[in-house]
Amino acid sequence: MIKIKNFNKLVFEKTKPFYIFKIENFLDNNLYEKIRLNFPENPNDCTDYNNLKFGFSNSSDHYKNIIKTNNYLREFHDLVYSKEFFEFFYNSLFTKILIARKNNFLHLLKILRPSKFLKDQEENINFFKKIFYNKIKIGISFSYIKNGGFIVPHTDSISKLISLMIYFPDTELLEESELGTNFYHHRISNYQNKHLEDKNFDKFYQKAELTYKSNFDRNNLYGFIKSKYSWHSVSRINFGNKNYFRKSININFYF
Repeated sequence: MIKIKNFNKLVFEKTKPFYIFKIENFLDNNLYEKIRLNFPENPNDCTDYNNLKFGFSNSSDHYKNIIKTNNYLREFHDLVYSKEFFEFFYNSLFTKILIARKNNFLHLLKILRPSKFLKDQEENINFFKKIFYNKIKIGISFSYIKNGGFIVPHTDSISKLISLMIYFPDTELLEESELGTNFYHHRISNYQNKHLEDKNFDKFYQKAELTYKSNFDRNNLYGFIKSKYSWHSVSRINFGNKNYFRKSININFYF
């Protein structure tokens, strides 16, 4: 179980144009390895996100069935939905979340209200808390990008506050370690998270500067705070045989 004291291991890799951070050895090593070795197979009922990216989230029946039968993923689920986990990130990154939303007055007002963590996505709260509290939800998704797939440059949805990523490589080969996430400095504001079309890729890459790329490595958590400039992508996967999948667990804080 992760402890609050581990937060002193959080290192900001970049602070401009948006905050990118890393925590090494994030999970208990034994738990991480058990999850990696028992990572769910790419299910037939995965959501197709285009460009050979698939996934399923905590709202799906498939996820609910998995955490009933996989003790390691259940332990991970309980960790992520614990009060400790919520406070670990939300309270400690609060001022930086405010900075990321400084140009949106309504969002600032909402975030400045007392926070209410909704552990259960279906949780009912009273009328007072609905009106006067900032309701925070956490989402977990399992991501699979098939060999040849990629994720286009984007900034994430407006409702996201913090995005966290834990990778699960199959090997220790250098080629696989290079399959991390690309982060860019681009002057174009994309607060609404409009995804680029194929015809605009070249134009984007001509003007965007690659400022950071995470390693696709074991048991290190990478995260960033959503802003209008939080451009990121995953390059086309070119590794292994045609059945290879780049696997990760993504955790998002929503408001």
